Amino acid sequence: MLALSPVIIRPDELKKEWVFNRKTILLGGILAPGGYLLFLFALSLAEVAQLAPMREIGTVFGTVLGILVLRERHGLRWMAGSAMITLGVIMLGVWG
Repeated sequence: MLALSPVIIRPDELKKEWVFNRKTILLGGILAPGGYLLFLFALSLAEVAQLAPMREIGTVFGTVLGILVLRERHGLRWMAGSAMITLGVIMLGVWG
């Protein structure tokens, strides 16, 4: 990460990005740790074996957004993979 940081972080481009997407950057900075804290709280309520796969449900949302919003290719294959993740989460919830 340290070796590639100077290549990625160019002060002028970083400043432009901050100007155009300040609210989104701040929202992501708040929500990302918040999601992790919710997961840690959930660990006090249920077993790790049930909760860990549920964190992967974000992959399903990412796939759906990629197909619908970004019009990415291979949608059917990715949706099949997402369906398997969802099915696994449901199975853990039912038979845990």
